[in-house]
Amino acid sequence: SGTIGDVDPTSNDMLSCGHGIDGGLPIKEDLGLQDQSYTTLLRGAYNPTSNVDHIVKLTDNIELVSNSGSYSDGVSYYTQVEDGVSLACLSTGTKWVHITTSNPLYVIYMYGLWISDDGDNSADGYSNKMFDDGAILNYGDTVVNDEFDKKSGFDAELTAETIRVMNVWMAMTTEMYRAATSCRDGYVSKSPQGFNPVDFAAALWFGSAEDPDSSEGASLYAWAKRAEMAFTDQGVRVTEKITSELIELQAKFVDCRDSPKSLQEKKGIDMKHRVDDITRLMVVPLVQNFIHHLATESGLTSDDPTDERNYMVLYALTVLPFISICDEDLFDDLFTDLIADIDSYDSETFADHLETVYGRFECLGITCDMVGTSKHSDEGWPECKVRSVANTMIAGYTPTSDASLEMLKIDLDISTILTFIIMEANDAALDIYENGRNAKNEETSSIISLQDISIPSSHPDVIVIYNYFASDYDVDYTAVTENSIMGKESFLWSSVMKNSAAASLAIATIDMHMSILGNMYQAVTMCEDFSEDPSTTTSFDGWDIYWDSAVAAAVGWTEGTEDGGSVIDGYLFFQLAQELCEDFDSCEIDGQSSINKMLIAEFKKGQVALGNNECEDAQTSKSAIESYLQAILVDNLAYHSKFADSQQDERHCLMAHVAANALVPLIRSFSEAAADVIETNVGASANECHVNDADAVYQALNEYVIFKKIDCSLLGSSVCSGTSTTVDSVGYENNDGYIAKTDDHTLFNGEYIPLADVKDVFDVKSVVSAICGTDRVAAKDTYLTDDRAGITIEAMSVSAKYVMADELQFNQYVYALQDSVDKTDGSLLFDSKPAMEYANTITGDALETSATLGCLSVKVVNIWMWIVHLLNTMIDECKEPVQSNNFGVLDEAAALWEGSLLYDMTEELGPKFGHSLDGGMTFLNRQIVNRLKQARDIISNNKNICNNAEVHDLRIIVKETVSFMTAVLIQSFIDSMLDDTVIKEKQEAVELMSFATLPHIKTCGHESVYESIYDNLIRGGFDEDMIPNAVTILQSHYNCLGLSCDDVGRHTKDSSMHPQCSENLDIAGYAPVNATKTNMIARLDLDAVAIHQMMSMEKYELAKRIYEEGHNYYDYDNQEEYNFVSLYNLTQSHTIDYTDFPIYQLYKEYYPSSDIGNYLINQAFDRTGPFLETTAPQRELAVNIAISSFVSYMAALEALYFSVSKCGSDVTAAETAFDGAVALLVGSVEGRGRGGSSYQEGRMFYSIAKRNCVHFHYCRGADAQVNVELFLALTEGQDFIKEGNCADAAKAVESINAHLKVSLIQSLLYFSDSTISGQSDDDAAGYVATMAVLPILNDIDPGSANTIKLAMDFPPTSATLGESKEDTVHSALTDVFSNPKTDSIVDCSLVTNIEEICNSGTIGDVDPTSNDMLSCGHGIDGGLPIKEDLG
Repeated sequence: SGTIGDVDPTSNDMLSCGHGIDGGLPIKEDLGLQDQSYTTLLRGAYNPTSNVDHIVKLTDNIELVSNSGSYSDGVSYYTQVEDGVSLACLSTGTKWVHITTSNPLYVIYMYGLWISDDGDNSADGYSNKMFDDGAILNYGDTVVNDEFDKKSGFDAELTAETIRVMNVWMAMTTEMYRAATSCRDGYVSKSPQGFNPVDFAAALWFGSAEDPDSSEGASLYAWAKRAEMAFTDQGVRVTEKITSELIELQAKFVDCRDSPKSLQEKKGIDMKHRVDDITRLMVVPLVQNFIHHLATESGLTSDDPTDERNYMVLYALTVLPFISICDEDLFDDLFTDLIADIDSYDSETFADHLETVYGRFECLGITCDMVGTSKHSDEGWPECKVRSVANTMIAGYTPTSDASLEMLKIDLDISTILTFIIMEANDAALDIYENGRNAKNEETSSIISLQDISIPSSHPDVIVIYNYFASDYDVDYTAVTENSIMGKESFLWSSVMKNSAAASLAIATIDMHMSILGNMYQAVTMCEDFSEDPSTTTSFDGWDIYWDSAVAAAVGWTEGTEDGGSVIDGYLFFQLAQELCEDFDSCEIDGQSSINKMLIAEFKKGQVALGNNECEDAQTSKSAIESYLQAILVDNLAYHSKFADSQQDERHCLMAHVAANALVPLIRSFSEAAADVIETNVGASANECHVNDADAVYQALNEYVIFKKIDCSLLGSSVCSGTSTTVDSVGYENNDGYIAKTDDHTLFNGEYIPLADVKDVFDVKSVVSAICGTDRVAAKDTYLTDDRAGITIEAMSVSAKYVMADELQFNQYVYALQDSVDKTDGSLLFDSKPAMEYANTITGDALETSATLGCLSVKVVNIWMWIVHLLNTMIDECKEPVQSNNFGVLDEAAALWEGSLLYDMTEELGPKFGHSLDGGMTFLNRQIVNRLKQARDIISNNKNICNNAEVHDLRIIVKETVSFMTAVLIQSFIDSMLDDTVIKEKQEAVELMSFATLPHIKTCGHESVYESIYDNLIRGGFDEDMIPNAVTILQSHYNCLGLSCDDVGRHTKDSSMHPQCSENLDIAGYAPVNATKTNMIARLDLDAVAIHQMMSMEKYELAKRIYEEGHNYYDYDNQEEYNFVSLYNLTQSHTIDYTDFPIYQLYKEYYPSSDIGNYLINQAFDRTGPFLETTAPQRELAVNIAISSFVSYMAALEALYFSVSKCGSDVTAAETAFDGAVALLVGSVEGRGRGGSSYQEGRMFYSIAKRNCVHFHYCRGADAQVNVELFLALTEGQDFIKEGNCADAAKAVESINAHLKVSLIQSLLYFSDSTISGQSDDDAAGYVATMAVLPILNDIDPGSANTIKLAMDFPPTSATLGESKEDTVHSALTDVFSNPKTDSIVDCSLVTNIEEICNSGTIGDVDPTSNDMLSCGHGIDGGLPIKEDLG
């Protein structure tokens, strides 16, 4: 601290962005010369005590950009670095650790842009956040470069405006928050005397502006002045107010420096709140410009800028992120209308859009009075209304106190806290919890914080209750809030999504519970005090503030004004009750929570009673409300305990832990034993979470319900029965046994004779027919209520989260379709609804469109997946039968295939794809029916109790059946694109079939292709020009899905111009001898894909099952022993039983006690050993690296050396083994073409070098140089094997071996690189990558290997903390490669272009792909650098 940073201020030719104190802008070298006269700002209006010349010059550069005549000139002025700073550096020079701890606005912007349609992240829903393919931290630079490079060409004025409002505006806020942070943390005392960060903020605001009355120039001040002049009736002049506030803030920083350390934190918090107010003023010109350009885009002004469309986009980008904090659905809609789909903007929506933004001014922290009225407005413009009790309701309740309306804003604080947790800005989140942000006490002008209102200070009864939580039982139960926000203690192991959910629940059920009680008790006590002694005062003014505040604390602003509130929005008790009624299927017929209706009704009664001084009635209302809140707490703990116990779900386990903390202190106040039962069975520590016995928890809760006299009718759970095993909607499916068939009912024209009576299930035909043959209103009613088939079609979706929770296909659909996350419960969302209910969401929307579309949806979305579920259940129950007579699950699946009309749909589609009849039915139905019959025979013969071989057969049957069921979806998808319907209906059908079909592409590991086609067909909207590309993409995935071109066929309307389907089974350009057999081996990487996807969703048990049992490779001779071949099998030496090769022995000597790859993978799955306190992304990345670096690597080498051992004696075995080695090295995800996938999505060993070359910028096209040479060696080796040239084949294998070592060493370099090793998510993966290469390095230089082992150890040891992994590893590898022994083992020139490691023969230290070198490069032996197309 207190340093100039990492820039040399004496240099006039800076090549990189510099940093100053606390990560701020760099300080000029002559800082601290107090007698020097510094440049004044705005003609003396502001007098800096710091040298701000280099900051002021940034405004001059904006002026140069706006006047530049060419793109190149504009870029030059934007990127020109002087004194460590440039306009680009204002964005690219920011550092995560400083921004996320000091500037809340920056975090808000990052969050909004990340969750937008242009945002992206890793598959877990939150890691590696991106915006428009750029790092989210540098979003400003991304937007500016998009403006430079837009299709309409360079626009100097618009580019300058973009730089000003994206980069300079945010940099100013950062410098002000930096001043407050420096005061709070004491760094102010260490900063150079005279330096003041506020001066930098002022320099960014005023720039080179001189005339206070002028709006000319490139400064933010002049820009705000221009916006101000376009509006009237403003209650405050923003430019004048910001000027005076900056002067005051400057003085406060000086005062803080001169204050004792004990006062600095409090003064810093005060400064931060003042900065909050200044930034709200700065938002005003953004909003004014937004309104002006919205009006201009709508043709309501006389302005005619050259590129109005992009001005609208720009100001939407600056304003909408604020709305993302309080209303994500509205943010999504506005982002779509005003950014993504701006080219189709409808000017008739102007009033609606403006009124909507007016209604969210509180999200922006501004008021109508601050913005004023546009000079272009007329009677057609909506009125901006100031919130007051006259126009405010709280979910149907009418408050009477204006002061209580501030309490409504407290859920904006909650939303911001949860947002910051997800953005991993934990310190900033805790700061808002402790010190507040959005709500203000109007009487005292102090900020209201969640922590403050959670601690009662006046009413003794509430203080007693609070002490139950805080101190009475030697446990601080209230600490769960801070711990979840900070991700510490019992939340140390948890993901940010889980911690966000836990914090949300803790705040609602502990902090806000105390606030509700405190306000209610105080209001009633005021009434009672007045009744006892009315002479002391003429009234008891203020009761309404307390009572209304209790309502606000229970409901919140986000719920809205209407009766019943919002079904999906909210953060407090009110929303919790709504979610629980949905979880327990106990909502009223209108979908609302009955307990919420009673809650609002009782608040209204209490309000009337207090207003009439009827204190007993008010007391009755208070007691009733307490009982309702307690009922919600009981159901909350019951739900999460039951779900966590039955499903072994970590998210629900953690929520149960929080729910227990919210209730146990209340239970302990009357029963120590009941409280102990709950704490024994529900809990979490720094490395695990457990719910041991939900039944015991229910019994303890039952005691509480009886003691508190809670009405059992208020509960959705079965707590009052004292047991969790009562059948309800949580986690149960009615599979109590089937009745044997006694009549002659058959399926599929008599071919399939069910074992069970499934006539009722077959009645689904009547249900589907009713949906298909009526209007959409009647169709929706049938969908929701008709259970003639034993279950409603809606229930097939909403119950999926319980009954399909551990099924791969269902979870892969959820993985593919999820598009956001719920901050309040940590769950994945699809279209703002639970992603695990995706089918209900899709079909519900389809039924809102038409009965025809709904008819198609129930078949291809709901029932299709339910049949898959029944087939999976058949395997589970035959393997471990719940009951020996539970033999009808398969029959139910068969009955649904025919009864749902999916069979008929397949019959209609077959002829369109050239499929003739096969035994009375089309090809695909024949394939499906034959397999259903085979499965039925197995179950019938063994009385539903299967041995391993039969389970194996059933698994193959189900996998192939699902493949052919998928072919039906593909046919329907293609048919929807080629159908002769009107374009609107065609687009609707294509969108629906995209939802039903495209997730399968993601199961193939091709996430980039999925996102591209999803964007085109769903977000962008289908047009017929997309057909060739869409069909090509589908065809390229047939093999992955277990299909051939003939299985799907070619549509009769498919144009001859459209691509032909190809059966090419090459592996990244390598042609196997037996392509069909080798293809099955290559598909083992689909297991790795599935493992990655399930671990991203934190489905660890499912991921581990796929690892151990396999899912995609079943072409193996010894099926009794191995079942499917799995990745786990490849770690066991007896799979092929060939271990006589050097690398195996080398690794066995180094790791003598275990199968190291399998050992590491299981430790990561189980969170044991070094992975004990790892995060979810760390575990997922570690397993990914272990599969590629251990499993793929060693299995491929085993096959290669086995191949050589068979050369000359068994040609077929040798060829098969060699080709199998290539399949194990490369996998199927890389695709067919030479070099593999250009999207870097491979999962096997081959992907390692591709990842490394992208990072270090030395790829050859889309592949790595070492892979290019590896493929030459593989091709030669195959030729030698086929020729029987065993000597040369052995040499080829040794060459291959050497090339593989290159990739392993590169992986070590990758994970030790400072840009990677600084990312904690990669630490565990770096450890695994190191373990994979250590035996090789130890064989060369044991000392260097040990040095590297210590440097890359995980978790880091105290000895290595703070040391540079990069420097240590580079130094050790330099020693390794200086060892003469290395030359015969690995080629350093292939490993790296880092000259100091290899010493000679390297490409050098220049990035050959760059066209804008900032430094001199060096080539081989220090010569001139080689162009990127070397070789």
